[in-house]
Amino acid sequence: LIKNGLLEKPYCWAIVAGVPGCIPMNNPRAMIDGLKATYQNIMDIDDQSVVMVCSGGRASSYVATLAMLMGMHVRVGMEDGYYIRRGVLADSNAQLVEKIVRLANELERPIATPAQAREILGLGAPRTEF
Repeated sequence: LIKNGLLEKPYCWAIVAGVPGCIPMNNPRAMIDGLKATYQNIMDIDDQSVVMVCSGGRASSYVATLAMLMGMHVRVGMEDGYYIRRGVLADSNAQLVEKIVRLANELERPIATPAQAREILGLGAPRTEF
């Protein structure tokens, strides 16, 4: 799509981990190596890309934490992973988001407001009419 000029910058990439055929989450080294290699490949295409990580399964918080430490954005919610901790299902999306916000604050990674997220992604102002 990029080579054919069908996408406009900034490109937004989603790195998926923890599902079959994606970055494995069987140990921290595999996760780090997979995230690092994928991130480097993306930056080789365009160093202005927006890169975010999402993951499914029990280790989604670990993957999100590694991604934040590596300077990437993260996406969380029950559409990706529904465990709040190993063996414990989350009650809601809000519970998953609150956990990642807590971790991001501890890592001193700021949380984007909706307006900031739209700016990062180059989306402009939200539509008022549909």
